[in-house]
Amino acid sequence: MRRSLMILSFCWAVPACAASEPPRASSAATQIEPAPPAPATRTLLVTPDKGLGRPVWVLAVLDFHTQATSRDKGFEELRSKAVALGADAVTDAEFEHGEGNEPSHLSGMAVKFATDDPRPYDVLGEIDIATNEDEDDKGFELLLAKARALGADEVRSISFEHGAEGAMSHVKGTAVKFRP
Repeated sequence: MRRSLMILSFCWAVPACAASEPPRASSAATQIEPAPPAPATRTLLVTPDKGLGRPVWVLAVLDFHTQATSRDKGFEELRSKAVALGADAVTDAEFEHGEGNEPSHLSGMAVKFATDDPRPYDVLGEIDIATNEDEDDKGFELLLAKARALGADEVRSISFEHGAEGAMSHVKGTAVKFRP
């Protein structure tokens, strides 16, 4: 029987997360077509925080350029993409205003609320996928594939670091296998 790989991300940076259950994540399609903002997107939380104080599944790493001229307009595009994935929130959200006629940059992780899995596990290894700053996927699908190749049941502590000014971007996580 084929087991599906589940992705788990812990929150470390937000004080409210310290006493909460660890969050979770799941993979989704990497190609997300832009959609016009719908009124429902305004209720989707977009936060620069790394965690929400509750378990979440990471659905995708969002990282794109836009012609949005303000943070609000840019985050509305981020919300639209996250809603299209079925996300409940976007964490690690960043907006960098473009200079002159250059596009603005947006990034974050689309997440869905989950429940904690308290089973004991063994760490199989740390995975770090480096990608070109301008690549669309940002290595999330490769992270999942490498975890599957290790025999992992989940990837925990998922993080994304956007490469700045030509530097490589990194998506990282810890591959784990549950004990029988």
